[in-house]
Amino acid sequence: MEGSKFTLLFFYVFYLAIFPTVMANIDHFDHVWHRRLVEARKAAKEAYKPNPMKVTADFNTHVISG
Repeated sequence: MEGSKFTLLFFYVFYLAIFPTVMANIDHFDHVWHRRLVEARKAAKEAYKPNPMKVTADFNTHVISG
């Protein structure tokens, strides 16, 4: 019985200590993550090649010549 009380107390204190830390300054980073999202989508669209056969041929050309 003592062990379960100690465990319950431990998790209660752990929760009270961790929750404010997790929620701290979360809105401060929203604009940062949104900007990174926009940049990542833009980079993904620029890197996308719709023809996989051409990508493979270009890769093979670089491997053979390099």
